[in-house]
Amino acid sequence: DSPAFDALLKATGRGARRDSPVDQDSIDVNNSVDNNDLDILHAPPGYASFPSFFSLSRKYPTDGLTFISPCYIGLRNNVSTPEMKLRTHDWPPQTPDFVTHDVLATYIQDTAAANDVLSNISFRTRVDKAEKKGSKWEVQSSRLVDGEIERAVQQFDALIVASGHYHAPNIPDYPNLPAWKSAFPSRITHSKLYRSPTPFAGKNVLVIGAGVSSTDICRELDSVAAKIWQSSRGGEYDLLPSMLPENCTRVGGIASFSTLTSTSLLNDHEPIPGSVILSSGEELRNIHHVILATGYHMSYPFLPHLHDDNATPEHASEKILVTTGQITHNLHKDIFYIPDPSLAFIGVPYHVATFSLFEFQAMCVAAIFSGSSSLPGQQEIRKEYVERIAKKGVGRAFHSLKDDEGEIAYVRDMVGIVNLGKKEEEKVEGHSKEWFEAYERRLIRMKETRGRKVEVDVKEKVAGPAEAVHNERVK
Repeated sequence: DSPAFDALLKATGRGARRDSPVDQDSIDVNNSVDNNDLDILHAPPGYASFPSFFSLSRKYPTDGLTFISPCYIGLRNNVSTPEMKLRTHDWPPQTPDFVTHDVLATYIQDTAAANDVLSNISFRTRVDKAEKKGSKWEVQSSRLVDGEIERAVQQFDALIVASGHYHAPNIPDYPNLPAWKSAFPSRITHSKLYRSPTPFAGKNVLVIGAGVSSTDICRELDSVAAKIWQSSRGGEYDLLPSMLPENCTRVGGIASFSTLTSTSLLNDHEPIPGSVILSSGEELRNIHHVILATGYHMSYPFLPHLHDDNATPEHASEKILVTTGQITHNLHKDIFYIPDPSLAFIGVPYHVATFSLFEFQAMCVAAIFSGSSSLPGQQEIRKEYVERIAKKGVGRAFHSLKDDEGEIAYVRDMVGIVNLGKKEEEKVEGHSKEWFEAYERRLIRMKETRGRKVEVDVKEKVAGPAEAVHNERVK
C-alpha cells in the first residue's frame, strides 16, 4: 500500500495511532465487552473490525463488521509460490505460481501439521503483556474457553514476536476526516475492512492510495461501482495508472475533506454531503464511500514499555521499539533486540518472498537461541545498526529489501549466521535454483507494474546453478 506516513511524523495529533498501548487504558474484558467482543479480542491479529480510529476508547467493534483476517475475497499472492516455498514442506503438485489466499492459508496449516507443531500452539489466546523480569521473560496471557477467560502467567528464557504487519491501520491526518467518519462511520473505512465489491454496487467510490491493495480493490469495484477515483501522491510504491480499469480515474493527493453540510442519516443511495479537496484544488463530489488503502504501521501492544508515542523516529532512544510505527527500532538484522537479544522478531522485513525469507530468519533465531551460533558483541551490532540508519534513514524504506540484491544479500547473512562454526557437510544452503528463476521473473513484473524500463533481458527459464544465475544477473 501507499501510506501517508508523513502525517505520523508530526509531534502533535498522534491520536491517529489508537492501537498504541501508551495512550490507552487497558481493556477490562470482564466489564467492557460482550461475547462477540471476546471472540475478537482472542482471535489472531486482523480478525475483526479495528477500534474506531478516531475514538478515544478501545470499544470493539466500530463498523458492525466481523471477519477472519485482512484478506479480501479476490486477494492473490503477488510473489510467486516457488519463491515462497518452505524447506520444511512442499507445495502440492501442480500448484500455480499465483493462487487465491485460501490456498496460501491451507499451505501454512498443512505445514504446521506436517511438522507436528499444532500441539505447541495455544489457539484463541491473547498475549496481554510481556516483560523481562530478572533473567526470564514473563508473559501474561488470556485464553477464551467456552465463553470464559482463563488467565495465565508463564516464564520463558527467550521471546519471539511473529505478529505480522497487518494489524494496526495507518490513518492519514486529513482535515475533517474525523468528522466524516463520526457522522457516517460505515461510509469511511480502511481497506482492512474491504471484503468484496458487492456493497458498492451503483456507488461512487474514492480509494485513497495507489499501491497493490488499492489497485486490486479498484479493479474489483469496476464490475459494480458507478464511478471510482484512485488518489495517488505519486509515491515510490504506486502502481501504474494503466493497471486501473476504464471506470477508474487516477487523481492527485488529498489536501482535505470539506466541512459537511449535513450530518443527518443518509439513505443508501444518497452521497456524502461534502467534497474532497485535492492538492491541485480540484474537488470531488457525490462520493458515496471512501476507502483508505493507506497501509499499516508497526505496533506491539503487549510490549507497552518499549513504545514511545512522544518521540519521532529520529529521536528514538536505544531501548525503544516503536515511535510513529514506521519502523521497529533497535533490531539487529531486523530480528534481535539490541539491548537484549533474547527478544527476537520474525517477519519485520517487507518487499520480500515472505514465507521463505521468514523461514531463513527462523533458522537464524534457532541457531542463536540453541547456542549453535552466536551474535557479535553489543558494541559491534550497535555500530552496524547506526551505520544502517545513516544509509537508509528511519522512514518506511528502512525495513524494505526491494533494492537490487537486498533480499539475496539478507538471506546470505542469515545463512552465514546459521553456518557459523559448522563443518562443511553440516552447512545449510541459501536460495535454490528454482527460487532464483522465479525471482528473476518477479523483477521483470515489478519493473513493468511500476513503470521502470527493463534494462536487461531475463529469460523465463534461467539455466545453470543458482549461484551462476545470481552472478550473471549482477554483472
